[in-house]
Amino acid sequence: TTVYEAKIILDSISPDRVRLTTWSLTYPRFVHAELTTHRMFSRNSSSSRAIPNEKLRARVIEDPVMPVSWGSKRAGMQAGEELPEETRIQAQRIWLDASWAMLAASDKLDALGVHKQLTNRLIEPWMWITTLVTATDFANWFALRDSEFAQPEIARVARMMRVELSAA
Repeated sequence: TTVYEAKIILDSISPDRVRLTTWSLTYPRFVHAELTTHRMFSRNSSSSRAIPNEKLRARVIEDPVMPVSWGSKRAGMQAGEELPEETRIQAQRIWLDASWAMLAASDKLDALGVHKQLTNRLIEPWMWITTLVTATDFANWFALRDSEFAQPEIARVARMMRVELSAA
């Protein structure tokens, strides 16, 4: 089972006292855009175009990404309170049913001979992604992403990073 990860893999301080930190981060592919909006980061991510369709489908079958929170619908960018347990369970079933529908569609496209750069896109919402991130300044990242206003899946990674950075 893939889990969220925020691990410092390189950490150094220059003669000018500037700290440079490189991370290996694993998180749901569906919040990857939240990370890429931070232009202070140098980053490189695993590519769903580079991995054979059969391997990605197997990963999604074995370990589909599930949202960490099932907030209720309301206006604005933040979800409302957590759905009641019965409704949350129904939502989780629908989420997994959608993964099976897209896995089947991806498989059918693959059988037609469609390239993985298209077939793999259908299953991205249920995939994990690992990204290497290097930066000298994380203040804006933490202010925006380690926040009650951030989407819970990216907030989890940011909180893990803050803990790891303060312990290093």
